[in-house]
Amino acid sequence: MMRVHPLHCLPGWSFTSSIFSELVSHLPARLEPRLWELPGHGGSPDPAANTLDGVVTAQVSNIGSVAAGNNDKSRAEDGSIWLGWSLGGTIAVDMWRRELPIKALIMIAATPRFCVAEDWSDAVQRSDLEAMIEALGKNPQAVVKRFRSNLAKASSADRQAVRGVGQATQAGLAAGLNALLEADLRSVLDSLSEREVPSLWIGGDRDPLVPAAALECAAQLAGGESCIIPEAGHLPHVTHSLTVAELIDDFVQRRISEPID
Repeated sequence: MMRVHPLHCLPGWSFTSSIFSELVSHLPARLEPRLWELPGHGGSPDPAANTLDGVVTAQVSNIGSVAAGNNDKSRAEDGSIWLGWSLGGTIAVDMWRRELPIKALIMIAATPRFCVAEDWSDAVQRSDLEAMIEALGKNPQAVVKRFRSNLAKASSADRQAVRGVGQATQAGLAAGLNALLEADLRSVLDSLSEREVPSLWIGGDRDPLVPAAALECAAQLAGGESCIIPEAGHLPHVTHSLTVAELIDDFVQRRISEPID
């Protein structure tokens, strides 16, 4: 009987877990994907607070509630591999900080700090994110449309990738943006390195949100591996799904020594 590695997947802002469908279709049988929705996305309850802590608390609560409903909480928090795309990556890293039993992290187009700082230049301007948050209160649909139009600039494949796959409340969208505005998890990556937690950081050289330099720096801080895919944007798991699946499988085979039931 083949043993498998559970692979828990968290999507990004304004997207649902269906954004992983292409990637899932290419994963080998030894990887068992388990897809989660972000708070306020895909029918998941809204977070109680518009903060990173509020978003992550809601995420952990949702995971526990779903698992308990399935009579199988251990399989949701069993020391498995967690994959986070964009905002989902921020959440996954903070979940590890809370000492959830995460065995390894796979980050796709994710960064420990989304906004520019004096010592973190390869990032989004804080004023741009603040403007998105302000506009969200007036016309959330327009904000999501502009955001996705920006992602679509990378290629025709990205334009196709950002269509649909969205169901989010205004509260969920606002909380997600505020979490990104607040997040600075660089010190957590240092802890990942100290504890020798395996991590893989995957990005695209055409990503308009997470520059390759930021992703490579994050991987270095975490003591992890990085791979920048040529001609990929912010959604390499969609536009280059086979390549990403192969990178994940190779990483798991090399770095995760003992399969999990």
